[in-house]
Amino acid sequence: MVAGLGLLMGGASSSTARVAALAVPDGVAAGDVGQTSAVLWGRTSAPSTMHVTVGGRALPQLQVTGATDDAGSVTVRGLQPGTRYDYEVFFTRGAVRSPTVSGSFGTAPSPSSGRPGRFVFSGDLGGLGYCRPVDTGGYAIFKPMLALRPDFFLADGDMIYADDSCPYLAPDGRPNVPGKLPNVAFDVRWTRPSKLLAAYFAHWRYNRLDPFFQALLRDTPIYSVWDDHEVLNDFGPWPVYPPDPKRTGYPNVLNAGRQAYLSYAAMRSGPMYRSFRWGRDVELFLLDGRSYRSRNDLRDTAANAKTLLGPAQLAWLEHGLARSRATWKIVVSDVTLSMGSGEPAARDGFANIGGKTGFERELLGLLSFLDAQNVRNVVFLATDVHYTQFLRHRKDFDGDGDKLTFRELVTGPLAADRNVPGGLDPTTAPVSVFSAGGVAAFAYLHTVVGRRGLVHLRVDARTDAGKVLRGSSLDLVPG
Repeated sequence: MVAGLGLLMGGASSSTARVAALAVPDGVAAGDVGQTSAVLWGRTSAPSTMHVTVGGRALPQLQVTGATDDAGSVTVRGLQPGTRYDYEVFFTRGAVRSPTVSGSFGTAPSPSSGRPGRFVFSGDLGGLGYCRPVDTGGYAIFKPMLALRPDFFLADGDMIYADDSCPYLAPDGRPNVPGKLPNVAFDVRWTRPSKLLAAYFAHWRYNRLDPFFQALLRDTPIYSVWDDHEVLNDFGPWPVYPPDPKRTGYPNVLNAGRQAYLSYAAMRSGPMYRSFRWGRDVELFLLDGRSYRSRNDLRDTAANAKTLLGPAQLAWLEHGLARSRATWKIVVSDVTLSMGSGEPAARDGFANIGGKTGFERELLGLLSFLDAQNVRNVVFLATDVHYTQFLRHRKDFDGDGDKLTFRELVTGPLAADRNVPGGLDPTTAPVSVFSAGGVAAFAYLHTVVGRRGLVHLRVDARTDAGKVLRGSSLDLVPG
């Protein structure tokens, strides 16, 4: 399993042996915010001591090293629900002190609070040659996201493209901000762990240097999910690399990609699948679709018992959704349910479309469970396919005569190649209620109290200029 791989050490730090000054180039971030806790993140330019204060209260100091690219995450506890906090981060090394960088975040409201919630989600950042544009000064899509003043941002995977590079010109001809980004698939020997780790860190530093992204993270908590390009296209926790089984060093790739991701994720310790309650009406279920999956090229049969989530995570998800008392249960997945991902001979998402190698048996088992338990108002969020499509699914999955209705909301990319919607796998009876391709996008969701006191979930998709895509506005009514 990926989780069992150890830390890589050495050769990847941005530091030098002697440091005349300490910088904080990537800003700060607050992640995995709960009702009484949060994870606060920062990164400096050399191994040093990280200092964090919240509301004037100093937290325990943390030593940061090259093993995390001189980044650190500190957990603060004992906070009050539904409260805004200011915090400060600085670093010291002997007599040298970095500038102090400040940020703020709001804790989640208590489960009894009916305060409306609002959040944004998207993914796919800096992929296939679409790096930080020179003419806009960076990833300008984060500017309209920040203007909405969301409670949090769901970063739904592919927040770097480690198996890609950053050319001088993007495919659309726009100049990119220069970045020396090695492609881990081709430019780095997999038998060199320290070189792999350095390559991954270079991709994370490049995206986090973006001023628009820094501005969003300075005042907006982040919940992070990883997808494939944080490590390697369509990867999983396998002992060999399926497209080229004789190529050595694949476990080093998994180890380095995971280590780099966690160094920048501002995530609480423990499994990467986790849940957060946000007031009375929203509960988030963040999935880990990478650490436990079977081989993508395995046929989806009962004999193979193919799994994307793994037994423990699937049981956790089923139990969590069944017992949740939130009006809206938001499941954040790195892959889609009904759209093709990967190749027919080795599907990367749930859908079998065009082949028999998806993970549909596991998905249908989950949906049958939700149908039997009469779990309502489930919304799946996903990115991955580089276009926007909102779907309604309605089907009798457990054969008892009534039907389960749930939603699948897909959006993106933040900055990558822009695809157009294609065919849907009919297995879960999806109906498209909106689709748009060829445009960078994010989705905005917020709760609103409607008639008879019902809490609606309103959704729309927006461009990198903040314009609402025509026809994308949905008013989801709890049932």
